[in-house]
Amino acid sequence: MVTGTVSVFSGPNPQVVHILEQSIGLKLRTFVDTPIVKIGSGTSQLTQVQWMNGTNGKATLWFPNGAEVFEDTVPPTNVNFAHLIPIPAGGLTLKVKAKPAQDDYHYHIYCEVSKDCAHGNSEPQVTCP
Repeated sequence: MVTGTVSVFSGPNPQVVHILEQSIGLKLRTFVDTPIVKIGSGTSQLTQVQWMNGTNGKATLWFPNGAEVFEDTVPPTNVNFAHLIPIPAGGLTLKVKAKPAQDDYHYHIYCEVSKDCAHGNSEPQVTCP
């Protein structure tokens, strides 16, 4: 179970965000682990972020400001942040822009198994730098 602690990136790229399901009482809930992705800057800036769906159903990313942080026309992704983005079985990897706009960005992961968005320690987010 995700406890709400914030993991800080300390390994090689990409930073992986796991989407997990957990039964709490009689309710199935979903969580993101790591709930806050720190893009960083300079030599410590991430080059990629990968979302891995560890649930037993479909998961969809909604990141309306994603183009501020990630490339949106890099094959094979070619994502359109104005739309919902499916997270395929092998994961969804997005390339970080060379100079992402500095801000805090909220995103949502809708999971069919819980019929709700995945939870973090608060709204999951990406922060630059």
